Amino acid sequence: MTNGSGGERQISELLRCVSETLSGTTGEDYFKALTQFLCDHLGMEFALVGELAGDSQCMVKTLALFANGKLQENTEYALADTPCDNVITKKRTCIFEADVQCTFPKDLMLVDLGAEGYVGAPLLDSQGKPLGIISVLGCNRITDAGTISSLFDIVAWRTAAEVERLRNNAALQEGEKRFRDFAECSSDWFWEMDANYRFTYFSSRNEEVLGFPKEHFIGKSRFDINVDEEDPKWKNHFDDLKSQRAFKDLTYEILDSRGEVRTIRISGTPVFDGASRFTGYRGTGCDVTAEKQAQQRLLRKEQQFRYMFEQGAVGMAMLSTQGTFELVNSAYAEFLGYQREDLVGMQVADVIVEEDLDEVRSDMAHMLHTGETAMASERRYRTKSDDIRWGLAQVSVLSDYDDQPAGFIGQIQDITARKALESHLIEQERRFEDFAKSASDWFWEMDAQLRFSYFSERFNELTGVPPEVLLGKTREETGIPGVEWEVWQDHLDDLRAHRPFRNFVHPRTRSDGSVVWLSISGQPHFDDAGDFVGYRGVGTDVTWLKETESALRHAKHKAEVANIAKSDFLATMSHEIRTPMTGVIGMAKLLLESDLDAEQTQKVNTIIDSGGSLLNILNDVLDLSRLEAGKLEIETVDFALPETIKGVIDLLAGKAEEKGLELTCDFAAALPGHVHADSTRLRQVLINLIGNAIKFTERGEVRLSVCSQDTEREGMLLRFDVTDTGIGIDAGAIDRLFAKFEQMDASTSRRFGGSGLGLAITKQLVELMGGEIGVRSVENQGSTFWFSMPIEIAEKAGTPGNLHRNEGTFSANRHLKLLVAEDNHVNQLILTAMLGRFGHRLDIVENGEEAVAAARDNDYDAVLMDVRMPKMDGPQASREIRCLEGSRGNVPILAVTADAMTQTRENYAQAGMNGIVTKPIFQWQLLEAINDALDEEVHSPDLVASTRVSA
Repeated sequence: MTNGSGGERQISELLRCVSETLSGTTGEDYFKALTQFLCDHLGMEFALVGELAGDSQCMVKTLALFANGKLQENTEYALADTPCDNVITKKRTCIFEADVQCTFPKDLMLVDLGAEGYVGAPLLDSQGKPLGIISVLGCNRITDAGTISSLFDIVAWRTAAEVERLRNNAALQEGEKRFRDFAECSSDWFWEMDANYRFTYFSSRNEEVLGFPKEHFIGKSRFDINVDEEDPKWKNHFDDLKSQRAFKDLTYEILDSRGEVRTIRISGTPVFDGASRFTGYRGTGCDVTAEKQAQQRLLRKEQQFRYMFEQGAVGMAMLSTQGTFELVNSAYAEFLGYQREDLVGMQVADVIVEEDLDEVRSDMAHMLHTGETAMASERRYRTKSDDIRWGLAQVSVLSDYDDQPAGFIGQIQDITARKALESHLIEQERRFEDFAKSASDWFWEMDAQLRFSYFSERFNELTGVPPEVLLGKTREETGIPGVEWEVWQDHLDDLRAHRPFRNFVHPRTRSDGSVVWLSISGQPHFDDAGDFVGYRGVGTDVTWLKETESALRHAKHKAEVANIAKSDFLATMSHEIRTPMTGVIGMAKLLLESDLDAEQTQKVNTIIDSGGSLLNILNDVLDLSRLEAGKLEIETVDFALPETIKGVIDLLAGKAEEKGLELTCDFAAALPGHVHADSTRLRQVLINLIGNAIKFTERGEVRLSVCSQDTEREGMLLRFDVTDTGIGIDAGAIDRLFAKFEQMDASTSRRFGGSGLGLAITKQLVELMGGEIGVRSVENQGSTFWFSMPIEIAEKAGTPGNLHRNEGTFSANRHLKLLVAEDNHVNQLILTAMLGRFGHRLDIVENGEEAVAAARDNDYDAVLMDVRMPKMDGPQASREIRCLEGSRGNVPILAVTADAMTQTRENYAQAGMNGIVTKPIFQWQLLEAINDALDEEVHSPDLVASTRVSA
């Protein structure tokens, strides 16, 4: 196109009008303004911008529709048999200067309008594919087809870019979203003035900011609102108003309704009617109080916003047929890093990367030669600073009045970021594939229908199953044998509910028949709209773990079998030792009641003490076994603390007196009388510690001190100190003092005896009750063993529990008829001697069958039933007796047993036995057990009281 020609001036004038009319508008506003512009400037009655709709693209959905002088509601229409179909098919601007309704008689709208002239241009995307159409039609003939065609070529590319931007450009969409978010958060308001400079309108935002109702300002002029007319700023503003000039960013301060100073910024533009008469001002205002306080920060924000806005602009340039820049806009110049005036006169070859230049020249020559009006391509550009940028170029041929090529008009969009993103995504995909190939795990994906859509190669390597066997199938369709039904259903429920899941373990059979165990985890994936689009997950070979679990189960089974054997052994050992111990200790005590001289008495007492030592060792072994098996439980009850401690002191007082030691107890006055704890284990710990102190002390005293300690826990923490003046402990031996089977040295064991289990058991009991234990000692100066014990304060005390009684202090208030089932003749003699002295009558049988027969034929007050007997054991005999009718079936039954294991005692209760007497049999235990079974104090005991307890 030659400079100075009429066609060029007309096109330039139309371009200028387009730029002024559509500057700054985007999206729907742009389409509306464009259709109105085309009708107004081309004298047409009907204009539309539409995009192709539907998969077949046989429908057009209007984005803006201007008809009869106003915008209409958007609609859809079919392309078939319309001039628009002709435009889309040919992909170029089409003009029907007259009789268009005759050319397309099936287009009823053309016929109804009586349309004569029609102009339509295709909207093509960056790949040259149709996006939609822009068209106008009118009731008059078209007289300037060349100018209109050139205008449509230019406008069509701008419009296509806008449609494609709205459709596909994710970066621009994000920019628009950020812009919309910014606009929604804006604090601007709108105002209007009339020709007398009086305010006629304020939007509600003004009231929100200043607190005044809008009526406060309506009818007032700018001159009436507290301004200093001598201030140059206001003087210049008033000059602008009086001269009817636009003004921008006038900033001033004003008091709001609360009396607080607000900084306001306003801009305005004069308004003129169709006759160019001044009618007032329209403008915006905003609260910039915070901006004034942080002006520098806001300036940076404003620069960022302006930068983002400028990036959204489309660059445009006009070139000659030889590729010389004749006209460029600021956006195009900025893309290339030049000033606009610097680019004018340069060749397109000066800014295209050399590798792309031949293709660009070929495209331009092709368009000039073939008459193809439009072409889009992605090209690399070299900026002024020698950087490389990617641009999406959309080029159209400009034609002169003779419809000959006169040049090119091009638009460019910066897609450098998109290209970088594409490159980054490709690299990410390559990295993922590299990781997937080298990882020991594999990766998998499902689509929104829960069908497998991807497996990494590692899956095939591990399982021997080609991915294509599973691709396209759901989890139900793949099938997994060998998974429990409940686990399988839970997994399917997770998938259907789109929940994440971890470590779903299942087997797969390889082609060679071997089984591999797999563990998969998955995470649901959602798009930006929150819609479920599938799963992504990983899988791991856990065959080794399953094999390890199997080995562990086998080892556990072996350990459980060994533990049962150990328990059986301990029960047998207890029975086999306690049974003869009953004879030894029982006969020795009976011997004490005969006429013995002093030397004989001492020897018998030695037998009893030795038997007691052996019994203590046995009890220690059983306690240790129960602790290691975790079967020794803490049982908390309410009891009287002072009475329980006094009972322990009374029990051990005799041993202290025999050695000439003073045994005392200091009981703090502030301690509660009634507590809630395990009284049995407390007594056991105290007996062990005080008994040890007496054993290892030759002269002096043993003292028990009881007090409370501060603690953050609920309840109270008791502190017990057992102090002696004994042999003390070497510092090197303290660390192993609480270990099993450990004493200070071999000479200690020989001199004082013991198994070395007492302190180990004591430590575990204290820790089982939630406390701590320790020791302070100096060799040859004595020791202090201490332990803490958490307790709860009780309102009242229960029974403090029985301690050892003096065997000779019982008496009976009536005679009983008792059945004794015992196969050991020594034990028969002992029971006869213990109970016969109270006038009780005993019937003795030697097995369970005889016991059942005797109970069936006689009325007894109680039955003493040995547990292990020939023909029928004690528990079975008890079950048989409980089946008898009347009172004979309800007779109290006491188990007399050498088995002290807790779990076997529970079996006795289930067999119907009312109580247990453990061998070796002590008279006080036997008599109190009979009292408990009869629920009557037939035998009355007296406690020995020889201990001093001080508060």
